[in-house]
Amino acid sequence: MPLFAIWSVQYSIQRWNHRRLARPSLSRNPLNWWHDPLQSLFISTCIAGSSAIGGALRRPTIGSVGFWTLAIDVCFALGLLVGQILVYRIYRENIIGPNAVHAHAPISTPDNAVAVQVKSARSSMSGYAQSDDNF
Repeated sequence: MPLFAIWSVQYSIQRWNHRRLARPSLSRNPLNWWHDPLQSLFISTCIAGSSAIGGALRRPTIGSVGFWTLAIDVCFALGLLVGQILVYRIYRENIIGPNAVHAHAPISTPDNAVAVQVKSARSSMSGYAQSDDNF
């Protein structure tokens, strides 16, 4: 399951040219794997975890069909959770806020955009005790 999580995000980035991945929220479609893999991965992890918790509440006897169903549900939930953690660690530079307007647009910024952002950040810090010389 961790490899599936990494593969699905990597496929979305390469195939659909998505450089930015929106963090999951409960207000978007959870079935859009190729264009919004973090949302789908999050919802799948929640469903697998809920299934494992629901199976554990039934307290199946060891060796029964319910016990093995619970074991499979726990394995799916843990696998998806580990995969989700790995995806967030591997692609942390690509993750943006959940409600970003252009979350799936390819990046094509001019070279001077970084300089403009640094300049505006310095001008907004003029009220602080630090001077521009510390940068």
